[in-house]
Amino acid sequence: MNVEQLFLNYKGNALYTTLLKPEFTDKQEGYVIVHPFAEEKKSAHRILFEIAESITQQGYYVVMFDFSGCGDSEGSLLTTTLDDWFDELGYVSGYFKTNYSLNKVHYLGLRLGSLIAGVYCSKTEYSGRTIMLEPVINPEEYFRKTLKSKLFKELLTQGNISSKRNELIEELKENKSLDFDGHEIGASFYRSIVEHKDDFNKVKAVNTFVVTASITGKTSKEYQRLVEAGQLKGENFATIKLEPFWDRIESSPDICGLKELIINYL
Repeated sequence: MNVEQLFLNYKGNALYTTLLKPEFTDKQEGYVIVHPFAEEKKSAHRILFEIAESITQQGYYVVMFDFSGCGDSEGSLLTTTLDDWFDELGYVSGYFKTNYSLNKVHYLGLRLGSLIAGVYCSKTEYSGRTIMLEPVINPEEYFRKTLKSKLFKELLTQGNISSKRNELIEELKENKSLDFDGHEIGASFYRSIVEHKDDFNKVKAVNTFVVTASITGKTSKEYQRLVEAGQLKGENFATIKLEPFWDRIESSPDICGLKELIINYL
């Protein structure tokens, strides 16, 4: 396996990209890994790279990249929106497919990244496979929960909380910015989160595999409701017994079962 790092220029921002190439393969297909948001991106990076390596070992090309305003990419979350990220995903996918002569490009996303991947594929009527790991169902509610976790961490480290969650949300609504784990988030980003709050309903079940994880191995109520409503089909859905690695910096779980599940779907 060969690993190559490069920057792709899109609308004036350099997007940090990592390409994993198999040593020998007769496949002309690849996977784009779509990362989660904020602290979850940091926590999950090593695990996602392990998954990318496993996919590459099956003969697929794999590309990982940072959205603008995230990781090592240029840009700012003061002006970025989810729609910008959809566009960036399309650009990176096109570059990936064209420059490596791929017949098909598939997607694997985690948390907010899986929702972005699923919605992107549904909007573009893309025919490739989409693997959605622990997808965010409602981005607006997810953002509020993430904000709550940020404030709780602030309480633990500083002994007090400077603002209440609802106060911070109101500030965003009033076009004020918010410091979020070292990133300054603007009102436009929050508005785009709200605008896309029902997007999971747009994800098409065809060629989509949803995987959720829990310590007990039981499906959470949130996903179980979707199963009962018919939005998640048994053949396209699985729950695995696994520690939620995306929200724990020090987490080092055994992901052999997860990798096997993914490889069997490729």
